[in-house]
Amino acid sequence: MEGDGFVLVKAKRKRKNLKSAQVTSIDNLDDMTVSRTTLDLVINTINQQDDIFISRLVEHVQRNNIAEVVCYGIGRIGSSKAAQYQLGILVELIRRCHIPCYLYDPVLSASDRSLLTTLGINVLLQNECCRRRVSTATLFFMVHSSKRMYDNVVCGNWDQLHLISILGNSFTNYLTHHTNEALHRQVPYIFKISESVTEGDLPKFMSYPDAFNDTYLLTFHVDCKDPVWYGHYMSLQHAIYGIWQHYNALRTVYDNIKTYDSKSNCV
Repeated sequence: MEGDGFVLVKAKRKRKNLKSAQVTSIDNLDDMTVSRTTLDLVINTINQQDDIFISRLVEHVQRNNIAEVVCYGIGRIGSSKAAQYQLGILVELIRRCHIPCYLYDPVLSASDRSLLTTLGINVLLQNECCRRRVSTATLFFMVHSSKRMYDNVVCGNWDQLHLISILGNSFTNYLTHHTNEALHRQVPYIFKISESVTEGDLPKFMSYPDAFNDTYLLTFHVDCKDPVWYGHYMSLQHAIYGIWQHYNALRTVYDNIKTYDSKSNCV
């Protein structure tokens, strides 16, 4: 787990067997690419089998006056069938709604980035740690991301949550499967916002069910001017500021020790 919430998955080496020569080596996955023709076939399958699914997303975008899509954590497109179908939905969504899309994932290969560029998607080069602060109504396309990534999105837009919606995991499931203490420690913003989230169900994705299983449309209903809500915001900010102060103090001690050791070695 990286500090920004992105998870880099490393494949385990398998024992050699008689079938190994017939299977693509995991070490060669970096060289696998998806052509525009292949993606067009994926989109064609989606339009034939999942028009209800894509129409539900389009309706959400239009009803909420969403002006842009930000996609985090789509994965390695060249080696993941789920990522290919997620990209197919993303491309069809922005095409039907005529809105821009910005995308970032640290695992993207050069061929992935090239394909995304030809599709008109703006590939972000800088890791925003999922804390992009929006200035207009925005859909965060984050299917099967880590809970820390969702927490960072909420953190970045804490005082304007009415502007964002998320296509991703259920926050309710986090509450069900984790203790309050763990959530408060690991994802404090999700913990605070949990009672003010509406999770919209989606039709079953027929083309490749694993691509969107357990995925919901999350919207937030809060009054940012509510004194209680503002109090939650300030308490979190004070907590983060306190952690930052402790970090700076420890860093100063560490630097002083290094300086002292350096001078001692010169004697």
